[in-house]
Amino acid sequence: MNTKNLYVASLEPQSGKLMVTLGVMELLTRYVSKVGFFRPVIRTGKGRDHDLNTIIRLYNLELSYDEAYAFTVEEAEAMAAAGRGKELIQGVLERYKALEGRFEFVLCEGFETSGLSAIFDFDANLQIAKNLGSPFLGVINGVDKTVQSVLDAIKFASETICEEGCVHLATIANRLHPDTLKQVAARLRENPIGEAPVYLVPEVKDLASPTMGEIKEALE
Repeated sequence: MNTKNLYVASLEPQSGKLMVTLGVMELLTRYVSKVGFFRPVIRTGKGRDHDLNTIIRLYNLELSYDEAYAFTVEEAEAMAAAGRGKELIQGVLERYKALEGRFEFVLCEGFETSGLSAIFDFDANLQIAKNLGSPFLGVINGVDKTVQSVLDAIKFASETICEEGCVHLATIANRLHPDTLKQVAARLRENPIGEAPVYLVPEVKDLASPTMGEIKEALE
């Protein structure tokens, strides 16, 4: 596949998408000399968007914080509520194109649907990825899910991504209990779902623990 970008998005909250994004960035920076990063919509509140700020600082990317996103949550919700969906997509495209030519590859991280209103859902990430001409990597939250519910989520991702007309790079079922992971893997070997590969990642409790910095910020 010859592409200059990739869109990573979660199908549901608390999927561990940032960990997946960091893993992809690790691979990219080993093989690509100039990697960029972009988020169409960022969370607002105290301080900067955590994911965006983390990636830019950790990998010392050659772009500023303000260059790496298109809209805040409030801006995007207001536009969508006013029926300005096409304008929203166009704004995302313009901001992306402004930085695309400066990098060999741009990794895009989708927005969290849990942080926005019901106007935004998984399909909105798919529409943006399609307009960016970006292959799609979907991340599923496997915490406390049964084997069947994980399989159903994988099937939903496969069908929805293909129906939207996106190139489906892969699906990652993340944060799975080890026993669930083994059973899901066995079921997928017997009955594969879709054409895109599926990767299963176990839950690592240490990664879900807050850092001292996060505790300090929460407690002010």
